[in-house]
Amino acid sequence: MTARVSRAAMGCWVMKITLQYDIAAPLEQVFSYLSDDELRQLWTAGLEDVTYPAGHRPAEPLGARFTQRIMEDGQLREYRGEITVWAPPRHLAMTLATREFTFLVTWDLLAFGTGTRLSYGAELVQAKLLWRLLAWLTQGLTRRSLKEQLTRLKLLVETIQVDLPA
Repeated sequence: MTARVSRAAMGCWVMKITLQYDIAAPLEQVFSYLSDDELRQLWTAGLEDVTYPAGHRPAEPLGARFTQRIMEDGQLREYRGEITVWAPPRHLAMTLATREFTFLVTWDLLAFGTGTRLSYGAELVQAKLLWRLLAWLTQGLTRRSLKEQLTRLKLLVETIQVDLPA
């Protein structure tokens, strides 16, 4: 696991976090927990709901825009998102944004032995000075929170079998 803060070309601070987990489950099983909104609620702390203003198109998710509401520190925060990469069961990426910052999130999966190697990446880009400072001060907490969520994902996938479409 690594975290790095660097200066981007736009003059905004970029915090990059990468995590990697080996999960004792097939690619398709792991991907379903990443891509299915209901399954994602099982391991994503505080995730209340995901809505699609233009309607949910599970068969054509690339480019889909959505709103994700997450309870954080007793407050309900709203993130606007868009699926930017959809290549099941190996790659998924999305943006999650508020007025203050944008997350660029990627999941890459690789068959590894009898299981899956999950590589997670997140770039947190802030445009306002206050949010750059807060990100720098809280990067350890952010890293720990992401690690807890992905550990919960690993445990769920390894212990609960989900019926996958044929």
